[in-house]
Amino acid sequence: MKIVIIGESCSDIYIYGRCERLCPEGPVPVFAPGRQKEYSGMASNTYENIKQMCDKDDDVEFISQLPSHHSPMTKTRYVDEVSNQLLIRMDTGDSVDQITKDNKERIISKFYNTKADLLIVSDYCKGFLGDQDLIDLSVIAKTSVLDTKKALSLKIINAFNFIKMNEFEYQKNSAAFDMTGRSNVYGCSSSKAIVTRGSRGVSYLGGTYPPPKTHQTFDVSGAGDVFTASFGYNLALGKTVKDSIKTAQECCSKVIQKRGTCVYEKNMD
Repeated sequence: MKIVIIGESCSDIYIYGRCERLCPEGPVPVFAPGRQKEYSGMASNTYENIKQMCDKDDDVEFISQLPSHHSPMTKTRYVDEVSNQLLIRMDTGDSVDQITKDNKERIISKFYNTKADLLIVSDYCKGFLGDQDLIDLSVIAKTSVLDTKKALSLKIINAFNFIKMNEFEYQKNSAAFDMTGRSNVYGCSSSKAIVTRGSRGVSYLGGTYPPPKTHQTFDVSGAGDVFTASFGYNLALGKTVKDSIKTAQECCSKVIQKRGTCVYEKNMD
């Protein structure tokens, strides 16, 4: 199977420590940092998860921003070791260079005669992919899944087989989906919309799929990337939308029981 992942990447940094007293200058905790862990974030997290789900014969290609004059994108989370409470997140770098015309044309040309089995575009709206880039690149695969923070046009919606959104992103784009003319989630139209709703499950075509029961939720960071990776991969395997949603939910239920931006593993308990 040939799989292509496209999108912006960042580093997810977790600094774990203890908060045992309040600051005398103000009502804030004093954080004593301890261990630090770093993970791949955003589209690179989707890529790392796909690699874990794939068979050894699958071929996965990852296309992301190149190093540039922009500050590297990082998300640094300070977490209390005892309570697992996230205290603050500090982000650096807010934009990247747009994909070049030559690079985009190279990708499209590569898959002109033989399409990839799966394309996942993980667009965090940091500048790597413009609206027309999304439309142009959507043609390279038999099955295409878009996960984007953008306000969606009808052209973008029609270019992809499925669009994965959280509840807020769906509400922002519901008018665009209504233009497609078929009633769907929350009265929304389109069989393309996969709406994740956290603890309330996933909505698709007017139905809601409740999440699996978990013993404890430690960290939901990156869970959306895990869902997108698993959903797309199972679609490419030939599973139904319903079964792909359920399998993706099972994968998410396992990673959220781990600390950090955890990558799904087939033998994960």
